[in-house]
Amino acid sequence: MRPAEIQENGDILAFEVAGQRYGVLLAQVVEVLRGVTVAKLLKAPPAIEGIVNLRGTIVPVLDIRTRFGLPRKDVEPADRMIVVRAGRRHAILRVDRTVSIIAVGVDIFDKGKAASSRSGHIKGTMKLPDGLLVVYDLDTFLSVIDAEMFDWASAEAKA
Repeated sequence: MRPAEIQENGDILAFEVAGQRYGVLLAQVVEVLRGVTVAKLLKAPPAIEGIVNLRGTIVPVLDIRTRFGLPRKDVEPADRMIVVRAGRRHAILRVDRTVSIIAVGVDIFDKGKAASSRSGHIKGTMKLPDGLLVVYDLDTFLSVIDAEMFDWASAEAKA
């Protein structure tokens, strides 16, 4: 993907998890909520922390800490929940805090870092005055396996 294509997608929402900064395309963010209680599901796959009833719609909460190789943490009122959309699916990423919205510029976005990533879920990195920001590609981050987990969570919640 050329930097010009990145710019067309818009800005980045930066967030923190365990003191590390990450980001997602703002165009894929539906809304940001305060931390709320997550309903746990029995026998849920490890990548699903639970579900939240968001105005009548059951939305799975992804355990982003597990995805990043970090220890789990209970929900705190200061946490933020980022409701995201990838394709037709919605999910919630529970993060420690949202940091800022960053305008994407060709001079700060580096797609090359994404190509060298072993995870395959990185759109690129952004060089900021105070460090790097890893920008995740939600379309690949929510992989086929995740799609199966979404379906499982939805079926369990309706049962």
